Amino acid sequence: MRRICLAVCIVFSGAMFLLASDLDDATKLYNSGKYEEAEALAAAQVERGIWNERWPRLLIHIQKTRGKYAEAKQVYEDAIRRYPTSLTLRMLGMEVLNYNHLPEEAAEAKYQILQLLQASPTRYSSRDNLVAAGRYFAMRGEDGRKILEMFYDRVLDADPQHTEARLATAELALDKGDFKVAAETLQSALRFEEEDPRIHYLLARAWEPSDGEKATGALSTALKLNPNHQPSLIFQAGAAIDREQYAAAELLIRKVLEINPRDQEAFALMAVLANLRGKYDIESKMRDTALSSWGN
Repeated sequence: MRRICLAVCIVFSGAMFLLASDLDDATKLYNSGKYEEAEALAAAQVERGIWNERWPRLLIHIQKTRGKYAEAKQVYEDAIRRYPTSLTLRMLGMEVLNYNHLPEEAAEAKYQILQLLQASPTRYSSRDNLVAAGRYFAMRGEDGRKILEMFYDRVLDADPQHTEARLATAELALDKGDFKVAAETLQSALRFEEEDPRIHYLLARAWEPSDGEKATGALSTALKLNPNHQPSLIFQAGAAIDREQYAAAELLIRKVLEINPRDQEAFALMAVLANLRGKYDIESKMRDTALSSWGN
């Protein structure tokens, strides 16, 4: 019996290692901008019914990135039935529902998060759920210091290498205009994770008001890691518009639209370009297209 149990444990451990390895591979594909390959790998695992909510979460992120909002909604609806207590999934679901022009359902998902937290706050003490809860209260405009103390700092005290907690801390600092704290937080994140383009993109935003050279370097690194990183491309396009390099900005925007033909920020910048060129009828169309990508 003991030998059988040991053999089962070895097989199970090996299977879990392979699943974790596959998830790491899919995440690396996504972070490097190989979205089609990443989606194929994630979709195959979700279809197999692998019991790990990180697979549908990754698949939703990829489909959202590619503008496949209806597909992302279906993945979310299937996943939330399986993982009804996941705050991270519900936060993703709010976005996906809005992209599918379902503002009432998105508002209900937002309300459900509050209900879950109020009903059993101690149940949501996992690191991912704490970060999701912090982002939820940040979205509501709650006090930043309390969010840090109650959520992000708790995660980082337990796991200093938790990338999402550091990203969420930096996002909160940027929202509050505290660029120094954002930069320090992101630099500390680089000690543990150098290949996530989001860290370098946020560093570019943190340094942009005070050190243009550092900001440019961080943005270049983000795009070296992922040439298809839409937030970095949008940031770069906005900077090109500020320098009156309109042709360069348009090329960057069109690259974003090749990745996601429904990207609202890309269409918003196209509207800005049309206005600067005096093409007001095109500006109106681009603005309407940008607004049509969100449900409220």
